[in-house]
Amino acid sequence: MAQQIHLAAIVASEGRLMLVRPRPDAPWELPGGPLLPEHDDAEAGMDAHLARFGVTAPAIDEDFVDTLYLPGDDGYVVYNLYAASEWRGEPSVPPGVGLGWFAPAELEAIPMRAGVRDAVLTAFGLREPVDTTAEMLASLQSAFGGDPRVASPVETKASGGRDRDTFLQAIEAHGRGEIAPGLELDGRTKALEAIAILAATGRCDDLGAFAERALDDGASPRDLVETLRLVAHVAGMPAATASWPAVAGVLRSRGIAIPGDAP
Repeated sequence: MAQQIHLAAIVASEGRLMLVRPRPDAPWELPGGPLLPEHDDAEAGMDAHLARFGVTAPAIDEDFVDTLYLPGDDGYVVYNLYAASEWRGEPSVPPGVGLGWFAPAELEAIPMRAGVRDAVLTAFGLREPVDTTAEMLASLQSAFGGDPRVASPVETKASGGRDRDTFLQAIEAHGRGEIAPGLELDGRTKALEAIAILAATGRCDDLGAFAERALDDGASPRDLVETLRLVAHVAGMPAATASWPAVAGVLRSRGIAIPGDAP
């Protein structure tokens, strides 16, 4: 299945947050919606969804809070959560959609998705952060159809060498690829392109941050490996291998084994 990405924002005023629901018997939700093909990136999508509710948040690109991995109708949903540091407008909803303002302490008493409720309470400092590593791995598995396999939390030199060897073997076994035309520059694509550019130009110190962002915007670990394969073919093997430790470090920090590696 294609990975589902949902965008949602905490819009608060005087200690109460705005919630909506599509029908009277539905759970309350944060204002938002799915990341759609016409959205340039996640921030543009968040802007568009807030505009549907009469809200403008000028600094939404700086207001990212966390990525949640929630069970969906068909696998898992990558749920990108923002908290509008400033906003303006007159909140409104289409006919038939409910709108309400709730204090954080009231969230336990209303129907609401548990994972979202926990994240909102965490954002307000009322709950400890929850480790969603297991949910992330399940989401990645459904996204690219393979077993992401959790790596051991304690990495040894032997396992690091094994990861490197697997990566080099994968590059050697892969023929020269062509760049597909007409790719939309969404957040995932921009992050992967930034990784390729930084790797090709030898600026490895900045790679980790873009690898983190690529994963947050829906890229799979296999996407990261494929990006460095392309670097190997276009910019040369030294550029790819010099960049690999930064990308591998991000995967290991999230408990994700190298795609294609043996458990």
